[in-house]
Amino acid sequence: MNGLGADQLTTENTVIGVTGVGGVPTLNVRAAMVTVSVTVDAATSLLLVDQDIALEAGTTIITTLAAVNAAGEINAALASGTGSARIDVRGYVLGAAQNDSALSVNGSYIPVGDVSAVELKVDDAVSAQVELSALDDADYSLVLLEADPAQQTTLLSVGVELAGRASGAVVDPSTGTQAQLALVPVDSFAEIRRGSTDVSLQRLGDIISSTPVASSDLAVTLDSPTAGTNISLTEVSTFILEGTVTSSSASLDSVRVYSGAELIGVAEVDYQQGTSTWQLELAVPETADYVFRVEAVDRAGTTAEDEVAISVTLPGADEILLSADTRVIPEVILASMLDISDTTLTFALDPGYVPGDIVLGINESVAPQGFLRRIVSVQETSGGWVLTTENASLIDAIRQGEIDDTVDLMGLGGTEFTPATEPAESDTPGLIVEAGDVEDVTMFDNTANRRQANRDPNFTLERELEKGLEKKATYTWAPSGVQKDLSNADSTATNAAKTEFSASGGAVLEGKVSLGFALKFVLKIDIDWFYLSSSEVVEFSTILTRSTEASLTGSVFGEAELSVDKTIGTINFPTIKFPVGPLFYVVITSEAVLGMHGELKADASFEASWGTRIIQDYGFRYTEGRFRDASTTARVTNTLPVFGDGAKWEGNATAAIGPTAVMDISIYDAAGPKIEGAGILGIDFHADEVGMDFEAFLEGTVSIGVQLKFPIIDRVLLEATIVAAITKRWTLVTWSTTWDEIFTGDTPGDDGEPAEGGVSDPNMPRPNPAPEFSTSDLRITLYWNNKSDMDLHVVEPSGTEIYYGARGPTASQGQLDIDSNGSCSVDRPNEPGGIENIYWPNGVTAPAGSYSISVDRWSACGLPDANWVVEVWSGSDLVVRQTGSAEQAFTINVQDIAARRFATATDRIALTDDVPAPITVTPKG
Repeated sequence: MNGLGADQLTTENTVIGVTGVGGVPTLNVRAAMVTVSVTVDAATSLLLVDQDIALEAGTTIITTLAAVNAAGEINAALASGTGSARIDVRGYVLGAAQNDSALSVNGSYIPVGDVSAVELKVDDAVSAQVELSALDDADYSLVLLEADPAQQTTLLSVGVELAGRASGAVVDPSTGTQAQLALVPVDSFAEIRRGSTDVSLQRLGDIISSTPVASSDLAVTLDSPTAGTNISLTEVSTFILEGTVTSSSASLDSVRVYSGAELIGVAEVDYQQGTSTWQLELAVPETADYVFRVEAVDRAGTTAEDEVAISVTLPGADEILLSADTRVIPEVILASMLDISDTTLTFALDPGYVPGDIVLGINESVAPQGFLRRIVSVQETSGGWVLTTENASLIDAIRQGEIDDTVDLMGLGGTEFTPATEPAESDTPGLIVEAGDVEDVTMFDNTANRRQANRDPNFTLERELEKGLEKKATYTWAPSGVQKDLSNADSTATNAAKTEFSASGGAVLEGKVSLGFALKFVLKIDIDWFYLSSSEVVEFSTILTRSTEASLTGSVFGEAELSVDKTIGTINFPTIKFPVGPLFYVVITSEAVLGMHGELKADASFEASWGTRIIQDYGFRYTEGRFRDASTTARVTNTLPVFGDGAKWEGNATAAIGPTAVMDISIYDAAGPKIEGAGILGIDFHADEVGMDFEAFLEGTVSIGVQLKFPIIDRVLLEATIVAAITKRWTLVTWSTTWDEIFTGDTPGDDGEPAEGGVSDPNMPRPNPAPEFSTSDLRITLYWNNKSDMDLHVVEPSGTEIYYGARGPTASQGQLDIDSNGSCSVDRPNEPGGIENIYWPNGVTAPAGSYSISVDRWSACGLPDANWVVEVWSGSDLVVRQTGSAEQAFTINVQDIAARRFATATDRIALTDDVPAPITVTPKG
């Protein structure tokens, strides 16, 4: 155990904290076993709590059991003179915590509140009877035994008959018997082997027997709050009932609190013989008048009662409530912070807190990640004020509250990007890095794009990121196997490489990737407004939104194979404080390591380019006591492929490029979620003498690791280390066509053309019966397979939104004409599902540009998730078909009417299989 010292002992009381050190708890400790080393210049006595211990000049070492107050402290002083002391904690005796069933059981130790010495005269002729004022149901008393010097060395025994040649305590002829512990039967005697001496016995406490005895003087008071008090819980969620309980003749069983006839809790008692104090923390179920009754019960069933009538006012369900123990450290104290470790906080100034307080703060230089700790002990040392702490959970500090916020990390001031250090050529054989004038990484800005469903208050705002990092990458491959990274090269070097490869063979892979990050943090804590107050985390989410904008150009001249991974650099985001009420906040820090992956494999010559923008959420959500993957459907904006001039190729080719990102997030100074994602954009070709099959894909690997060093969410989680992963390839667009159609723009043939309204998947909804739509310039139709209320939203290129709340016609004549199952009112009872339709009438040209299409589940109407299909038609041609079973948003591009059928790939385009499989993981512990 660590020693706690008092540099100077005087006749003034010195308060020494003995709990919390060496693993000793702060609360519910009845006594601490301590060894005290005291040095004085002249004979005196040490007053330790209520013990009076004789000291000779010099150093005396005493081991004793000292009662500890509620703050984990003992008092020490000298009867006269000055000296110094060192106290080492050897162990402790636990009390009974709040809601434990009994205060005292067989073998319990009950400290004495007021120590009084029993003086005896013992000689070798007559044994002395020991009169101890023990409890009626005690078998033994623990005493501190001292004896005066005898005329000769002898042995003294209390409670056990002398036997053998070396039994009993040694009585020295000059110093006597120094203070030492002895366990003495209640009905006992003292004897000495030879000679005589004066004996002092200080009873420290009693050991309870198995036989209960009724109290003769049991009494209890309920002192606070006083009668008629009106308690408002609008700032803290609980209040305290407290009072005293007296029983000097027998041991207590419990102190119970009732509301009417209902038992609502068992109080925590700072238990000593005589008068003890009790308290109980409470909440109530509703605003009302209450009569609380306290009942003290001894082990024999004897009772005593008291009661009080008060009024209690509850806050609203949406108000923020903090624990009564929560303390936000003021700036002046935080500025004096000297050090932080896993178990301590050190300040130059006295912070003024006591054991049990929950403290929150952030010091930019010493504790930049912040901390949330519960104080175990407080000690003033030569190096400052040391707070021994344990990690607190959010529900220790917050009893009721809700956070739901998304922060654009790239848009924060103070975001720092550190480029990766390029390796020397000798460190990476086969990889040549050529310096150039092009910036490796630049910032970009986007315009925010919003979509909000007005009817659903729980529908989340989706926003594209406004800022991000842009990375240009160019990789080359030569038949010799040498790769070149031309990411920083100028256009002259890149074009020279292309020219060289077109003659001798090789490949060039070019891409521009834009990365953006947003952090969505959700925390919802609800309090159970019942007498025994308890809180639980309803939802806890940390979600990373990654925006990837990539353009890809692949040029292959003959057979080629290229694969490259490169670290871009590290982004350090500033600390984010999510506020809970006016002062309390949840602190999150983040760091992202970015990389780039490129690959190209071909056995044919080709040149093609392709671009897309993808926004997707990755992360975890804690609900209903379980961790779940919170990855959402990618929101994809595609541009159509452009092929280079050339002949009708034959063979296969794959080209892909994209970012990798590893995001480490800390909640306060605890390791939090680690989110690793790769979004590789690729294109596959197969060409023969007739035409080409083309597929654009997104290949993603998402790994979610939750590493909680301590239960930041809830105590029941203990320590969780969870890793979940998704690896999947999502097809964005498929296209099959002939060479004539690619290079001449002719109308595709009829082979493979899907029938009007046709859906081949038997698990997907069908339009039964198929609605009779008039031929329209552009039509977007949503079908689903149950009676839930789904909604179709379409945002025109102008920004005008068409949906149930704004049906149109708009300025461009776009309009919604069918809205099924609004507010769960079934309007097509004879059909298996619902339908919504937005269209531009025949003869009206829909505007060219980008259309945002959203599928919104306004209400499940008590049904399972619906499967749905979105079809986009241009005239009589099906141009896009999207399927899913969750809310989605995606984008189509419509060009000018003359080129529309080619630009929207009227033959076959399908956005399919775009929903990652959900993951459910049960936490350890």
